Amino acid sequence: MALFETEQTINTPINEVWYFFSNPYNLKKVSIPGSGFEVINDAPSTIIKDMIVIHRIYPFPFIRAKWISKIIKVEYPTLFIDEMQKGPFASWKHQHHFEKIDETTTLIKDKIEYSLPFGRLGKVFDFIIRQKLQKSFSYRKNVLNQLF
Repeated sequence: MALFETEQTINTPINEVWYFFSNPYNLKKVSIPGSGFEVINDAPSTIIKDMIVIHRIYPFPFIRAKWISKIIKVEYPTLFIDEMQKGPFASWKHQHHFEKIDETTTLIKDKIEYSLPFGRLGKVFDFIIRQKLQKSFSYRKNVLNQLF
């Protein structure tokens, strides 16, 4: 399993941060344009445990994929975990942590554990995946700084 971690502090109360991140439709707002992240099932606008969210994504130009996630843990307002059920990775688990720094500041931590398909051959592509993750989260940080 590979591990990718990132964090960001934003000047927003934890409850506001939670409500933004716990709405699966907001993923599109913080995704790089052209990545195609879009909820395609009739998911509720607030996550709950065992909820299924189906996304359409374009991981690479002209390659479309379906990504099915299940919310496996919810601890309002500090944590939720989604796990890929079907998609472009062999496995993917994303932990979203939110920590109240003070009344108006929240620390957001993301921990992603993933493995690539195709065994050892898939590991060759890990460098590309890490670059894409770094670029995606850098974009998300910029968008969050503008939104909040």
